[in-house]
Amino acid sequence: MKRAKIARISAMLSFIMVFINGVISVSPAYAATNLTVDLSSVIGPVTHAAGGSLYGIDVSQPDNALIIPLHAKTYSNPAMSGPGAHRPEGDGVPVAQRIANTDSKVTLRLADMNPNWYDFPGWPDGMIR
Repeated sequence: MKRAKIARISAMLSFIMVFINGVISVSPAYAATNLTVDLSSVIGPVTHAAGGSLYGIDVSQPDNALIIPLHAKTYSNPAMSGPGAHRPEGDGVPVAQRIANTDSKVTLRLADMNPNWYDFPGWPDGMIR
């Protein structure tokens, strides 16, 4: 009985020492790092490969004079919008018609057709909806 009590106390003290050592550890100090960027060197032409937006444009905003010079690759918009939809504006089909004369494309986000998309239980349920 006395041996078991000593073993428990010893185990508890070991745990406390390991815990304190893990919590109160000293981390080494590091010198500040400087990052230098040489903007005079050219890697290549601008490709606009990462240009675009998520819900960034709708049927009327922003003005074409602001979005056309961006040469964006894609705009991600909901497949449908309005009352009961996930997004109140930015219906993808009218937006695609709006930018049809540019090189940009519209990606329709089908998950946004369901206002409760965050409760999506899986593909079979999604096909029913």
